[in-house]
Amino acid sequence: MALGLVLLEAGVRKIWQPRRFLAGVAEYDVVPSEIAPVLGILIIAGEFAAGVTQVVRIQHQLGAALGVALFVVFTFALCVALTRGQSHECHCSTSAGGDVISRWAVVRVGALLAVQVLVAVLPPAQMWSTPEGVLIDLGFAIFLAEVFRWLQLAPYVRILARLLRRDNSDVSLGEG
Repeated sequence: MALGLVLLEAGVRKIWQPRRFLAGVAEYDVVPSEIAPVLGILIIAGEFAAGVTQVVRIQHQLGAALGVALFVVFTFALCVALTRGQSHECHCSTSAGGDVISRWAVVRVGALLAVQVLVAVLPPAQMWSTPEGVLIDLGFAIFLAEVFRWLQLAPYVRILARLLRRDNSDVSLGEG
């Protein structure tokens, strides 16, 4: 269910700003520019469909398989863009627009792919009707929360590291 919420949230955000996302798909330059808008629309529809099916638990296996396909596409596009040296916005959820193509984005999407594969291969009854299934879902939700929290803190960690490496004579720590 946690992955369904992630996909649903991403799809809904893209529905609110479709032109921005469609331009973002073209910006990757992975498919011909004529095909990019069609692919973008399919991604939005796919995220929404995969999210709804996993949250509502209707056609769960189909939704999970669709989620795997989406995360494979996302991982591939990020890796291609990264190897080309692109550094534009990743358009992962078109949230406040701060996520850029990076190794962290690949790790995040790769982790989502790995868990989506697990969800796709385990029977739905095993996922939610057993204590182990509930623990997997809750554990993944906690994992996602921690990953997103770390990614939000990462810029501050980099700033702190730079400050610690510099000669601290010009850095005031509030001592006085």
